[in-house]
Amino acid sequence: MGIGYELVCVDCKRSIEMGKVYWRDESGTPLESTTFDGVFDRANMRWRKRDEFFGRAIEAFLIQHRNHEIRFVPEGVDELIATGGEIVEPIEPDEIIAAQKTVFPDPAQDLKDWERKHYGSR
Repeated sequence: MGIGYELVCVDCKRSIEMGKVYWRDESGTPLESTTFDGVFDRANMRWRKRDEFFGRAIEAFLIQHRNHEIRFVPEGVDELIATGGEIVEPIEPDEIIAAQKTVFPDPAQDLKDWERKHYGSR
């Protein structure tokens, strides 16, 4: 039993599929803790979590979308987030890892950008 979830960047309309969230096993018995599939590794055709591939995919997504609004939402919310004809475009974990490059974030500038976006120019 489970519901599919995605990690979505609301600002860029990009998402990464996280698989189903589980709180019960196949027999319906509650699990000790809620878990999810992870990210899907297309090269090896399996779900990955709590390993280097998973960590690199999440890290790359978060760095690329730093200072953006990120949501962990059930499948279907991406369609509700889409506005003005823009759809939320899924990205494969291996694609985001391959596209990762060195960035030089400027926390002071990121803060200014965030304030400008949320409070307008001051």
